[in-house]
Parts: sequence; C-alpha cells; structure tokens
Amino acid sequence: MLDEGSGAPLTITADPDLLFTGPPDLDEFGNVVYVEKRDGAHQVVLARDGTHLRLTDNPTIPGSPSIGLGTDKGVTGWPRISNGRVVFCDVDGDVFLYDPNGPLIRQINTSDADRANTREEDPFSGMAARKIFEFDGSTVVWFHRGPLSASLATDITVYMAKPFENASPQAVTTFHAWMPGDRFVSPGLVVDPFFVACGDQVAWQYWPPTHLIPGRPELRTTFDDGIIEYYDGTSVRTIRAAGPVAIRSIRIHNGQVAWYENAIEPEDPEKIYQFDGSGITEVASFPSPPFDAPIGSRWWISIRDVDTNLGHVAWLAQEVECQTLFPGLFDDFCAPVPTQRIGLFTGDTGLSPVATFDALAGGSGDFSGGLYAFLAHTEIGVSGDVMSYQVQKVSQDTNVTLELKDTRPQWTLADLAGERRIVADAFKLSATLLDCGASSSEAIDILAMTVKGQAVSGIDANLSDVESLKLYYDTNRDGDFVGEPLLAETTFVDANATFQFEKALTVYPGVETHLVLVYELTDALCPCNRYESSLAAEDIDAVTQNTGSTPTKAGQSRGKIIFPEPKFTMYAAEEMFGGDEQAAFAEVRLPKKLGIRVANFPIECGQAMFSISDETVIGISRATLIGPEGNAPSVTLPFVQDDEDAFAEIEMILGMEDGLYVVEASIDYTQPASCESPTHLFREHAGRLLLEIVDASNPNFYDAGAFGADPASRTVTLTSDYERLSGGGDRRVAVTADGESMLLIRAKLVGFTEAPAAEVEFTLNGGDELGFLTTQLGTVIPPTSGSSSALTSWQATGAGVIAIALYTPPNRIADSGAIDLSLTFKAETTLPSDPSTVQEITEAIALRRPPILFVHGMWADKTTWGSAYIEEDPRFDKYYADYSSGQPAPNAMSFAASGDVIRDTLANIIQEHRSRRIAATQAVIVAHSMGGLLTRQYIADYDN
Repeated sequence: MLDEGSGAPLTITADPDLLFTGPPDLDEFGNVVYVEKRDGAHQVVLARDGTHLRLTDNPTIPGSPSIGLGTDKGVTGWPRISNGRVVFCDVDGDVFLYDPNGPLIRQINTSDADRANTREEDPFSGMAARKIFEFDGSTVVWFHRGPLSASLATDITVYMAKPFENASPQAVTTFHAWMPGDRFVSPGLVVDPFFVACGDQVAWQYWPPTHLIPGRPELRTTFDDGIIEYYDGTSVRTIRAAGPVAIRSIRIHNGQVAWYENAIEPEDPEKIYQFDGSGITEVASFPSPPFDAPIGSRWWISIRDVDTNLGHVAWLAQEVECQTLFPGLFDDFCAPVPTQRIGLFTGDTGLSPVATFDALAGGSGDFSGGLYAFLAHTEIGVSGDVMSYQVQKVSQDTNVTLELKDTRPQWTLADLAGERRIVADAFKLSATLLDCGASSSEAIDILAMTVKGQAVSGIDANLSDVESLKLYYDTNRDGDFVGEPLLAETTFVDANATFQFEKALTVYPGVETHLVLVYELTDALCPCNRYESSLAAEDIDAVTQNTGSTPTKAGQSRGKIIFPEPKFTMYAAEEMFGGDEQAAFAEVRLPKKLGIRVANFPIECGQAMFSISDETVIGISRATLIGPEGNAPSVTLPFVQDDEDAFAEIEMILGMEDGLYVVEASIDYTQPASCESPTHLFREHAGRLLLEIVDASNPNFYDAGAFGADPASRTVTLTSDYERLSGGGDRRVAVTADGESMLLIRAKLVGFTEAPAAEVEFTLNGGDELGFLTTQLGTVIPPTSGSSSALTSWQATGAGVIAIALYTPPNRIADSGAIDLSLTFKAETTLPSDPSTVQEITEAIALRRPPILFVHGMWADKTTWGSAYIEEDPRFDKYYADYSSGQPAPNAMSFAASGDVIRDTLANIIQEHRSRRIAATQAVIVAHSMGGLLTRQYIADYDN
C-alpha cells in the first residue's frame, strides 16, 4: 500500500503464495485484509497499525472459522473490508463477518440455500476467480448459484444482508442465466453474471441461455441480448431487456447506473447510457471511422471502464488514426490504427477528452468523489517507462454529507436543590459519504457552531438563568459530561450562543463524534421557566478537508431544560386528578379532593398552600378546609413523594348556602427563586335540589301560533327545547280537574354548572283518578296517556341544570263529596359523587273542580236562579252571567250584543283563578232558555 503522508510504498507482507490466493482489499482507514497460505491452508489476515491479526483458525477470536484448504490454482475467502469490518467466506460459501468492536466473528448466512457462490464440481473455477461480495461497512451483497444444467444455465439469487440491523439475509431476486465459467474458466471470466452495489442498491448484468453453439455450450453466436436489472432498495426492475451490453461494463452510484454497449455492425457507434432511477439517457455516442474517412484523421473508439459518481459519468476511450495499409492500392481506404493514446471523457464534455495519455498500462479505472484514477504510461519509448496513477478532477461536487442527529430525549429536568450544570442536549455528528467507496480523506472540519436558545414559558423569559454554555466530548457515549474533555465554552448573546473552536473538530467518515451541550445555571433560579436549545446542521460552520468546500449538511437536535412544573387539579383516589368546577350539595364535603401535583418535583423544594378566598359570586357563609389540626380557612401542607412526582391534597367542606366557593392553591418555594410562585383558583359550587310547579299555558312553551294553537288541526305542540322550558311559567298552588289545565313539573340543581349523568324520576301520589305524568316533550297536547311516574335525564341550560315532566289533570274529581284533593309531586336523583344516596324533594298542590257559570234566559237576570241554585257549596266556585241591563230593550238585546257577555265573563273567571295561582283553562256552563242559545252562539264563534 502507499503511505498517505510520505507517499512511500509500504509492504504489508512478503509471501510468494499470495500470488495465488487473490487480491487484497483496503478500507478508508488504511486497514488491509488479504488471504495467505500457511501450512497448506488458506487464512484471512487483517493488517492494521503495523500488526497482523489472523481471523481464521484463531482460537482467541470467538466464532473464528476455517475457510478450508486451498490449492495453487484457486482462491478462497475473497475478503472485503470497510470501516474496519471484514466479510469473507469459506470454501463452502458460508459468509462470515468480523466486527472489531467485538472482537467477534459470526456467520451471516443461515443455510445452504443462501450461501455465497456454491459450486458443484470444481471449487476453484468460474465465480471463484472473481469478486464475490460488495460490502460498504453495513450492507453485504452476494450471488448464490443453483444447480447447473447441461446447457450451463442456472438460477442465480441475489442476497442482501444487513448484519447490524437484521439477523438473516434477504433474497432480492432470482434470475435464470448462462454461466459457462463454472466449467470453463476463461469464458466465465468474461460473461458470467456480474454485479455492482452501492449500499441498498444493486445492479447486475447477465446473458440468458440462448444463442448457444450446439455441442459447445460455453460459446454462443451473438452477444446482443445482454440484460441489466436493478434493485433500488425496494423493488427490482429491468433496465435493459436485451442489447449488446459490453462485458462487465455496469457501474452504480446512488441510484445512477451507467454502462456502454458495443456496435453490432461495423458502421454502428458505441454508446454510453445512464439510468437515473426513472429512465435511460444516452450519454455519448462514438462512431467508428467510415471507410472514406480522411487519411490522417483521428477517432476515439473502443470505450472501456465506464463509471458513474455523483450523477456524473466518466470513461476511457482509445484513439485510432486513419492510415493507408496498402499504398497505391487503397489510398483512400481508411484503416483505423491505434495510436496508443488514451482519452479520459466525462458526460459533461461529450466527445472531447478532458485529458489524454500516451498509453493505458492496464487495469480498470476508478471514479470516486469527482476523481478518476487509472494506470497509464506517461511517455512511450522512453527508457524506463514511468507508470503512475494519473488523476483528473471532473467534478466539483462535494462527496460527503455532515449529519447531525439527536441522541437523547429532548428534555432534562433541572434539580433545583442540586447540580447547577444541566445537560441541555446530546447529539452526534457523522460524515456520510455519498460515494459507496470513498476514503477517509473526505473528513469534515468543524470550525464553529451556533446554538439557539429560547425561554418557551415562564415569568423571567430572557435566559438570565443561564450563566454559560459548555460543549463536552462524550467519549463513552453515555449522554453525560462528567469526566469528559471540555471542547469550548460560550454565553448567550441575543438568544444565540456560538462555539468557536481554536482547533478544528474533525469528523471522519464512519466514526461518530458524540457531544454534550451543558447549561450552567445561576444560583437564583426561576422554577417556572422552561428553556429550549436547538442546533441545526445549517448553523454549523464546516469544510471538507480535501477540497475546502462546504459539505452538504442535514439534521437537527433539540433539547429542553424543564424546571419542576406545578399542575393544580382535583382528583379522587380511583381517578388520579380530575378538573375543578365540581359541585356538591351545600354543607357537605366535596366528592373530590383538591390537589397540587408537580411533575418530577423534589419535595425539599417547597410546600403546598391552600386557602379559602373571599372571592364569591354572592355573599355566602365561608367554607372550611380539613387540615391536620382541624377545619381552618387556610392550610399549609408538605409535599409527598409519589415516584418521580410530588403531590399534596386537601378536602373541603362547602358553606351552608348555595353559591360559588373559591380556594387558592400555590407553592411556597423553600429554595431560592427569582420569580413568583404560580397560583391556581379552584372554583367549587354548593347547590341543592329544587322543584318548581308552573302553569304550562306559557306561550313560550309551545311551537307555532299564538298560544301554540293550530287553527286547521286544532292541536297544540309542546316544545322539546330545554332552553325555552328552563325559565318562565307562573307558579301554581292548585289546578282544576278539566283534563286541559296542564302543569310543567321542573326540577333544578341549583349551583351546578354541568348536568350529572344520573337520571331523574318524577312521581305523583295516588292512582289514575289524579291524572298522569309524561316526559315525552315535542308532542301534541294534551297527551292521551301517561303514568304516575316518569324517568328523564338532567339537561344543562343557560338557566341552570334542569329536568322536565308534564302533568295532565283528570277530567273530573271522582270523589263527589271531596272539596278538593291533594297532589304530591316528587323528584328523585343521585349524584356521581355519591350514587348510593338518593336526593329527593316534594311539592304539594290542590286539585279543584272547574268553576261553574250560570247564564239566565230572556227577560230575566242573575236573580232568576233563586236560592235553590245559588246556595253556598264549598265544592264549587260559582259565577253568574248577566245581560239584563242592555238598552233600549232590557233583557232582549240581539245575540251579537248579548253574546259578548258570555265571552267577557268567562275570560274574567279564568283570569280570577290564575290570579289565585290556580291553573284553569275551562269552565262548566249551566244555561236557561235564551242563555243556552247565547252559549251555543259563543261556542260556534269561538275560533273567531
């Protein structure tokens, strides 16, 4: 290998048997892995830092296998190395991984079916003589060949393994291919299936088992049916279904696949193609010189070593010159003769080379990071030809991405009583190479980084609690800074803190650099504040070591410092914390406790304070708190530790009256604090159960029309809108038994703001002869049926929490001797806070007979009825119509004139009953002679 510093060659080992054991492999850190022959057996050896570690047949390494005996005519192992990790196989094709972080060797494949390159007959023919693995340090790709047919056809499976993520390799695809190399080494070296990989992306080319020469299955008549397929990490697609694909010409890099195709006919051009994940683009076309090309003209042909990197394509081509082979015979015939010059081309320059060289010395070129390397003669015919690597930069694109990732939860709790240095954030920086095989020369130098700070909540929001910021190495990657080296220190300036590094912080590809950001806090803290820090990749000043250009940057990291956060709430033992605004009946202990819960609060940092506030909705008697020494208007309690939380709780007894009671809760900080303690007001309601009996004749209780009447159908509909039913209606102490004078029975929870889930049951004493109840709102009234009890739910309205039932009186009082009857209405309910206790309230009114109106005949007056009809009877309210005073003919006015007397007298009777708080809508009329005719006329004209 070549020493990076001095450029001098370094000898890893000197062993003549190495010539037959296969080429070595080198990773980005200068580690070399190779196979050497010791005592007739092949061994995989890792050379690093001047030492040699045998990975096979080594009892000191757990899992160390034997790769089997080799011969001078074959190779075994075929090790590949990346990031210090080695992949190799044994003679049987079992795949092994060596991880220096172990050290441990483990087998990656799980069975014979997923071995690498299985062989039937000669273990050292065909695929044994070429690359077996692609390995980038995390992903391994290989072929598995199935049984070979007589026509040298076989099924080949592409396997991919991620040994640091999944335990088993996954089959990407299987294809049927021609493979002469398993029996005929020379043809196989050319046309056996060939694959390239870049991380999760794999491309492969092969020829199907067609166009074979009979009897010579290792030969074929044409090579214009080569197939290229591609796996993008998710699915397989065919890029080139069949074409003159050049042998082993495909290359892949970050979703770009490049290859070149041979000319089928002499006059056809050679072409270079690139697949970009969605389609194929022709990059360049190189025609061969025609027969009549001018003698002495030069042409570029014989494309070789096409490669792709960072979206660019580069390749080599050979120069030819048109010469006359037979002077005087075919002077104008162009015979292309190689000039030995080689040209380096890129897709950006087309048919013009970016550099030319005297001759290609051999081997394949490599295109990486914008650099193309190959072995060439710099001078021809000079004694002691100089052979050296020629490098031509064909792209200025960066080949590395700086990645920033969070490595811890995004918050840290600040211990008010403890350490003032708080880990605000922990993150890692890594250099991710865009090139699958790029080297450590793509390291990134970090020159500075800017952390943004913010006080996201709290009283003192100017970051004054943060005295300084410090950045530490996290060498053991545990997210802590204790005992770790300090890199830089800074302070916030206008919410920005910039770390400047005196010596650049270098991030190497494949090596994660872990850092810890620490806030050093002042002694006087505000426990109410929350601080957040953020670091975005674009706020990191970085350059690549090899070019000095700015690398691509991605990612961000966030951290939060959280001081103990007070959360004031109420809770019952079975449901840790509910909300406030709860309600209970007056003079009882609240069903839930008032409590303060503080997340991650050290109990030595403060105590809880509760006090009854003078703030009330109305002037009411004071409530009391139940403290350790008895009931009191204010209580101070210590916090109790509950896992990582601290809490304090207290019970409250409401005052004797309905209304709102307020408790103020706060924390008394015992540690130094530069801000006020937050407070919370618990608002608790004391209430009671009420029952209201009101006249249902309120027009607001009905839908449509004056008084709810529908003249066409002569029906009335009760509204189902609880808001309209929640208020209004005149209170009643009695109701008439007329079958029409209905009552609204309205239960109320005074002092409650939310409707409890419990139901309300209304009941009426007595049997059917006292009327019935219903809770069916929104129906035509009077209802036709009901019962002595009805069940409904509480409803929250603007006027409070209510429940409604409708009472319909009977058509008469069945007991002929009774003056009136007593109606008792009862409402019963429970509260969720105490479902075992039934709360009830009753209200009684009287059931009376309807009033009676006597109407006299023509030429008479109310005295006509005589003492026999007007004697006192306490069961009835009696009234008399008198139309005897009309002019000019007393007692003989027209029907139109006298009929108004009936209307006016009836209206006065109903109004007089309602003024006495009796629900009445009808009267019984007893009429004589013309009085009967007037009554019939009134009834006929009622609608008008």
